[in-house]
Formats: sequence, C-alpha cells, structure tokens
Amino acid sequence: MNENHEQLHNQILYQAKEHRKSEARLIDLLQKADSKRLYLHRGHSSLFRYVCDELGYSEAMTSNLITVARKAREIPALKEEIRQGNLSVSKLRKVCPVIDQKNQEQWIAAVKTSNARELEQKVAAVKIDHTPRESLRAVAKNTSRLSIDICEESREKLERLKDLLSSKEGRDCSLQEVLDFALETTIDRHDPIRKAERASKRKEKKDRSGNRVQEQQSEVKKATAVCHVTRKRSKRKSLAKRLIHKISMRDKGRCTFVSEDGKWCTQTRWLHIHHKKEVSLGGEDSLDNLTTLCSAHHKLIHRE
Repeated sequence: MNENHEQLHNQILYQAKEHRKSEARLIDLLQKADSKRLYLHRGHSSLFRYVCDELGYSEAMTSNLITVARKAREIPALKEEIRQGNLSVSKLRKVCPVIDQKNQEQWIAAVKTSNARELEQKVAAVKIDHTPRESLRAVAKNTSRLSIDICEESREKLERLKDLLSSKEGRDCSLQEVLDFALETTIDRHDPIRKAERASKRKEKKDRSGNRVQEQQSEVKKATAVCHVTRKRSKRKSLAKRLIHKISMRDKGRCTFVSEDGKWCTQTRWLHIHHKKEVSLGGEDSLDNLTTLCSAHHKLIHRE
C-alpha cells in the first residue's frame, strides 16, 4: 500500500470514529426525547415516527438508534463504547436481543471482533425466543409479500443462485428475479404438462422430417461459415471447458486477489479468468498460469 493509499485509509478511519461519536451524542438526545415524550409535542404518535418523519432517517436506521438508545439505559457501557468511537450503532443493534448486565462484556467483545454476518450467527446461536414463521399476503395490485425464515444452508444456496443469475445476466439481480428464475427452471423441468408440450412439439417436428432435414443442412452451412469467420477474426483460442472446470473447482468460484496486508477479495460475481503471465509474453493456457479475478481486480492488475 503506497503513501497516498495509507493517508486516505487513515482519513476514513478518523471520520468513521467521529461519526460514531456523533451517534453517541444523538443517542443521548433521543433518550431525553423519549423520557420527555417530545414526539407527542411535535405531533407524532411515537418516537419512531418522529425520527423517521421529522429527522428524515430511514426506518432501518431509526429502529437501530431507538433500540440501542433504550438498551443503553440498562447497559450504559454500550453508549460509552460508541462515544469512544469503538463501536457503531448498526452492529450493537444486532446484540440487543441477547445482551444483558451479566454477559455485556462477552457481547461487547464479540461486536468488536466479529463482522456483521458472524455477529448475526453468534446471536442466532443463543437466541431462544424465535419461532419460524412464513406468510404470503397481498400488499398491492398484482403484488404479494412473501416472508419466510430459512436455515443457513438455504441462505447460502440462495446467495449462490443470486451470484450465478447476476453473472449470467451481467447485472445485479433482485431476490424476486432469483425466485422467478428458480421457480421457472424447476417447473419447466418437472411439470408433466410442460413435458407433454415438449413431447408434442418433438412429434410435430418429426412429422415434418423432410423439411427439418433441409433446414438443418442449411443451418449447418451457416454455422460452418460463421465458425470460419470467427476463427479468422479471433486472435486467441478459447479455453477448453475441462480446464475452465478445473479452475472453478480450485478457486471455489471466487476472486483470488490478495491485498498487501493479506486480505482476500470476497467477490463471487463478475468473475474473469486471468493469465498470470500474458499470452503475448509466452504465457500458456495452463492451470498454473490461470487464476480467477473479479472484474475490478482484473482491471486493476492490467492498469498496474
């Protein structure tokens, strides 16, 4: 990491710490507003609506602030950690359902040493008051809301499917698109009606076999011509599918870039196969010379 990068990194750390200190001051004021019921005097039915509607915070951020502010009355150490710039409101919010005066040191340490997802898993492992629920209800014209609780294995599958579909489409796909894709693919493969429709179409094609053969011959000629032109224009031979499969298995479908301080890139989308030694410099299409990079790190390496 060069000097400019280090300076920028330190500036960001400083501002993040200052932001947390301002969160602590805001929590102080929200605690006073809550005890004095300021929101009622401002024409709001709750502190939540006051913070959302009058202060302009998102519902998610409002929920975080109010939950931590109220929990900090029971455990003042939470507010002190925020005031010192050590912890953020958003991470502390995750442990509010399980933290108490007896285990506060344990959970504060966990917030400091865990990322958001690890923290969610630790809380879920000890949280005992959760009952799995699911609901499907109409919320607008032609729109329904699906709400379900899923296990960690299903969550990983869902995230993997989202990665695959996003890479296929070349954009970040929504969970609704992922669900539609999964439903359509499954129905198309297993629905007996769809199977019957495909069988009927195959029979119709077979009945028109004479015309079909002529059409196939014509298509073969066109494909041959296209392949011939493609080979002439292409400067590099495509990688063998077997080799691509080996690279995917080895790199686990993720970027292999490692920063100077030893941090691995976690990107699992927009992946490219990169030649460590360029082909123009004699690099081979071999497993040892090929690696997986996300598009951002692929561009970074080529720029450098």
